[in-house]
Amino acid sequence: MNLKSLTLSNYLCFGENVKIDFPKEGNFLIMGNNADSNGMNSNESGKTSFASAPFWALFGVHYSEDASADDVIREGTKQCSVTLEIEENDDTIKIIRKRGIHNSLEFYVNGNLVNENITVPTKVQEDINRYFGITGTPKQIIDDFMTTNLLSYNSVEMFVSKRYKAEDRFAFLSRIFNLERWIECRKLAKEERIKLSPEIDNLEGRLHVYQEIVDSINYKELKNKIKDLEEDNKNKQQEANKFKKQISDAKNYTQLKKEIQRTEDVLEALEDKYQRNKKRLEDEINAIKLKQRQQIELIEKKKSNIADVKDIDNTDEKLNK
Repeated sequence: MNLKSLTLSNYLCFGENVKIDFPKEGNFLIMGNNADSNGMNSNESGKTSFASAPFWALFGVHYSEDASADDVIREGTKQCSVTLEIEENDDTIKIIRKRGIHNSLEFYVNGNLVNENITVPTKVQEDINRYFGITGTPKQIIDDFMTTNLLSYNSVEMFVSKRYKAEDRFAFLSRIFNLERWIECRKLAKEERIKLSPEIDNLEGRLHVYQEIVDSINYKELKNKIKDLEEDNKNKQQEANKFKKQISDAKNYTQLKKEIQRTEDVLEALEDKYQRNKKRLEDEINAIKLKQRQQIELIEKKKSNIADVKDIDNTDEKLNK
């Protein structure tokens, strides 16, 4: 958490709209100069008030146990406010707390108002505490903050004084480091461990057996076998490729044989058709030849008859003569 800026208005000894921008890197020193009293030097110049302002903005409680809630308001005024801007990781946080005539608390994360529907400061404070992981009562928050951030006398007294008991120290550490959640998780983990112990023992026994099996494996021999199998697989693949080619050729041969058979069937059908047509044509030719012979014979006969008639005519003519 890095302080970015602080704006004070009528807070303790400060006037209105006193803004301080903090350096982004490195440490910084608060120096006081009391201009109102030459004998006081830096005393009563507002160093503690300035240092307490971020604390009041965050928690809304004064660091002094004797102070009342309204003691933060500058004397002679009725309203004070503190605006704190901080950076945490990649988030920019702004908290505006007002006390006096109007008590209010606004909580922004990256420019977004978290408590848009909440106007009660105590409820907004719960959101702030949850966001930063702060636990405990307001007094515990004050003590823890003073102990861990300002390194006050109380932070040492917590662990060396007889006034604080072991349970006080444990409660303090529990709030700071959220030990209650850790103890609860540890208890749950122990119960889960007891519940799962038989299964875990069983798994460990099986793992032991598996480990013995793994240890018994001759990796060098196995590697050589794998190499031989890879070589054999390569040869088998080559043979398979040959068989595939033969199968492909056989398929082509079978297909070609079918084509040849279909061609032979077509040729046989054509031959049969040719023979039938040939016989028909031969029969037609023979019939024509027979008819031709008959016509020739008829013509010859007619010629013979004509010759006979001519002979008769010649005879008659001779007789007449």
